[in-house]
Amino acid sequence: MNRSLTWLFVLGACASTTAPDPGLEGLALTQVAPQTVIPGSTLELTGNSFVASQWGSATLHLVGQGNNGPIDVSWPATFSSFTAMTVAIDTSSLTAVGGDTDFHGTAEVDFVATTDGKTYSSAPLTTALSFRTQLTPAPTMIATGLIFVNDQIEIDGDGFLLGGGEGNSYARVNGCFQPDAGGECAAITQQDIAMVPMDPLSRTKAAFPFAPEIVGIEPGTFTGTVQVINKQMIGAEVDASPLTAGYTLVTSQVFSADPPAASLGQYVFVHGGGFVGGESGALTQLELQGTFSKTGGQSGPVDMTLIPEFVEGRLVRYIINTDDALGQALDLRHDTGSFTGTITPIVSFGTDTVRGVSTQISFALAPVRQVVYLDYEPAYTEELRDYGLRAVDAQIRATILSVCQSAYAGVNMDFRTDPPTDFALFSNVDIVGVDPNNMGLFGYDNSPGKDSGNLRLYDELGGVNATTQQDGFPGYGGVFVRSFMAFSQHPGDFASSADEADPTFD
Repeated sequence: MNRSLTWLFVLGACASTTAPDPGLEGLALTQVAPQTVIPGSTLELTGNSFVASQWGSATLHLVGQGNNGPIDVSWPATFSSFTAMTVAIDTSSLTAVGGDTDFHGTAEVDFVATTDGKTYSSAPLTTALSFRTQLTPAPTMIATGLIFVNDQIEIDGDGFLLGGGEGNSYARVNGCFQPDAGGECAAITQQDIAMVPMDPLSRTKAAFPFAPEIVGIEPGTFTGTVQVINKQMIGAEVDASPLTAGYTLVTSQVFSADPPAASLGQYVFVHGGGFVGGESGALTQLELQGTFSKTGGQSGPVDMTLIPEFVEGRLVRYIINTDDALGQALDLRHDTGSFTGTITPIVSFGTDTVRGVSTQISFALAPVRQVVYLDYEPAYTEELRDYGLRAVDAQIRATILSVCQSAYAGVNMDFRTDPPTDFALFSNVDIVGVDPNNMGLFGYDNSPGKDSGNLRLYDELGGVNATTQQDGFPGYGGVFVRSFMAFSQHPGDFASSADEADPTFD
């Protein structure tokens, strides 16, 4: 058989075989959580090769045994990412499994693919779930001792609510407070403070902040009880027996700051304790006193107060910016250098203000860095089907990143494929499937106005921009993968051939 006939034979064999949907190859379910499920719960499904709704309708299929007989149910699942889906549980879901019951059996994810109408299923996963109409909290231990205001107080036990549609568990605090400044142990007003699970899918550990509403921000000693209350979205609240608790509160303090060098638009994370904020009447300020030494220049005194963003009791973060005292004192686009001196937290709540402990600190101002986040939308991944490249998504992303880095070698550009958490100011580039402007564009910068000199570090090349729409320009920005079909000499219905169409592309 000559080579031409061999290829005809191979092609004929391929044509007679129906290939599986490429997006669903490797479909797998590896976890269903939480283990205890109540009305309002969200079941989190973890696995591989999940697809968005336009490519397949998904269900979670449970088959097994409950306390009252066999169980065989299917519930709609919602796409979150290619490795995660969710299932909303309501009262009808519990009715379907027979109410309060312990399920033992298998779980699988079923997809009806829109490409071929076939059902694709993951391998069955052995699963045990407990369904309950109501949960009673059962705390067994509470942390006590030396704390700062807003420290997270851990409570161990079981039966805690996970928030969201379930409702919340609360720590009901009662007792009295003895200030270090003197006076009697004064009774406090009862407070219900929301608890947060320490693992979002576990009911055995939760914590609540020892908020300033409880005893204020002055140093002193608390003696009293903490009672866990479950307030489900459906039904009356359920409480547990109170736990005895005692705390010695100390004044706020800074332990460290990172990174050691930061540039315009970057976060400086300040670690310590006793920070307040995020609510009316609560504020943390940072007082800097010391010396700033400019690179290649003179040193000068620093005495300024900065207002950071409150994250939680042990962490605040400050954005290097041009609008406050630091930005007014220095040219943050050109000046670099280092600060050495002290940092002092000053916390306020209501009418009270407490000056914290001063700490020696040093950090540097670094040259401006332009961070660019390459945001790959699910529509981009699915559009790769049209090119026959859905299975090599990871290699394509790696190549794009490498090309971007090579193109800007020698420039202080920082390309990311994960959302930046260390910079507040960064450019965002959406990489999507189809041009939503219906103009066949390869990409579009929908930022309003031209940014000469890169004065903006935070342009959004993606999403919708109302300002540009009002100017009569396309309102949606990003990179549009399907439009690159224009480089083909036979793009079909995907695009119109461009003048630069080339057989090399095909």
